[in-house]
Amino acid sequence: MPRPEDELTIEDVVQDHGLTSYNRRLADKILNAFNQATAVGRLDVAEQLEAALKLCVDEAQEMRNAVLLEKAASWRRFVEARDAYKRAVERHAESAPEAQSALSAMRTAYKEWRQL
Repeated sequence: MPRPEDELTIEDVVQDHGLTSYNRRLADKILNAFNQATAVGRLDVAEQLEAALKLCVDEAQEMRNAVLLEKAASWRRFVEARDAYKRAVERHAESAPEAQSALSAMRTAYKEWRQL
């Protein structure tokens, strides 16, 4: 039985590296690769994949691709919040206000990504 979102650990959240359940189109595959590269800290690769994702934008699917670009940006915000939380826990106790604030920001970023 899946755990409620508020009970998920960082490892639970990123275990799939942000993979989407759809991947029929090239843009979907590039988005999945972008999410994985961002999650594992390969920002150099993620930057190139984001550029490739933008190349997939065409007039016929402009709206769909705009959503893909927003999903990519949202995933990046989540990973940045995750990393900030990890740093806060390393510097302070997990129960410290700084760590709790970072945890809250990470959860918010994750929920925003999931809603797209």
